[in-house]
Amino acid sequence: MKKITTYKILCLLLFSIISININSQNKKQVPIDTVNNGKYNIILYNDFSWKYENHDSILKIFDIEDSVKLYTYIRETKFLSCDNEWFEKNWDTTIMWSYEEKNYKIYEDTLLINLLCSGNFIVPHKGKVSSKFGWRSGRLHQGTDIQLHTGDTIVAAFDGKVRFVGSYYGYGNVIVIRCHNGLETVYAHLSKIDCFKNQEVKAGDYIGKGGSTGRSTGPHLHFEIRYKNTPIDPQLIVDFEKGDLISSTFLIIPKHFSYAKEVNESQYYIVKSGDTLGGIASRYRTNIKSICRMNNISETTILSIGKQLRVH
Repeated sequence: MKKITTYKILCLLLFSIISININSQNKKQVPIDTVNNGKYNIILYNDFSWKYENHDSILKIFDIEDSVKLYTYIRETKFLSCDNEWFEKNWDTTIMWSYEEKNYKIYEDTLLINLLCSGNFIVPHKGKVSSKFGWRSGRLHQGTDIQLHTGDTIVAAFDGKVRFVGSYYGYGNVIVIRCHNGLETVYAHLSKIDCFKNQEVKAGDYIGKGGSTGRSTGPHLHFEIRYKNTPIDPQLIVDFEKGDLISSTFLIIPKHFSYAKEVNESQYYIVKSGDTLGGIASRYRTNIKSICRMNNISETTILSIGKQLRVH
């Protein structure tokens, strides 16, 4: 073996330094080895960094594993079954909303609800969704609208007991059914009600006919799902296209009520003679674009006296 001279060692060191500088300037990450941590392969790079093989997929797996642990914990400690206190609590057949909470509440608790604890689910009417849950023309649309013709059959979505029937402001003819797990389903704008207070119903039982009563732009079913007076987006629970539940259980989490803060803080203004969008925006320290966005109107929309505009 040839003896390595001091000169050659210095050359090798110099070459290494130059190589490192070149690699730093090019910032090219080159994989140099792969090791297994007992579960997933880890790729090592020449810049001393590392990451999982199929990195994004692995992170998704981690999320799922964490979710499974959370789901198991909730199922064991916070499972809301059919034999719960909420079914009979605040039972009142004379008012539409019977719980003590009169305003939207941002729930801090997490609950797992068994949607099929006492029976099946049947979509209340098979039709196309015409309007989703969320903000619409400055108001929170609290349910899902399903297209139909006046006189079409409406059925109960879940097993339960009819708590309220009658006419209620913009809802028109409306039915409220409390399910055995504490949720309430709401069926509005009906042309006919064919059930009565305190009646026990099964999923799929005929309860009335669709229509356009109340504040409605045409025949449709306005369908809501509520927990303690608070609406939940029905499309988080029901796949209306397939006409079935997304899952047999539903996890209620605070995120589902994130709209509540916005509802509580929202402000409205009734248009008066001589009002302009610019004047209203200035009065409430906002801008025209913001008002138009919240109310689904354009900057050239002619304001009608008496119209309610959301300004915050």
